[in-house]
Amino acid sequence: MPVTVREIGSSEKTYWDRGIQRLEMVHPLNAFSWGEIRSVDGWRPRYLVAERGATFVGGVMVLEKRLPGTPFR
Repeated sequence: MPVTVREIGSSEKTYWDRGIQRLEMVHPLNAFSWGEIRSVDGWRPRYLVAERGATFVGGVMVLEKRLPGTPFR
């Protein structure tokens, strides 16, 4: 079965945290709440999940921040 990747939002916070906790080599800074905390400093968290069918098989949190004086993130 192929792996699909999709972005999730805050309505799936529990899904993210439970899925991440089941993976090997997990770190507390992968928690959904960490991305929310970083948003205070101007970072925009994006959460991408990899799924095989309905099974969480991976995830990545991407933190974006606008570069000062540029239109780039």
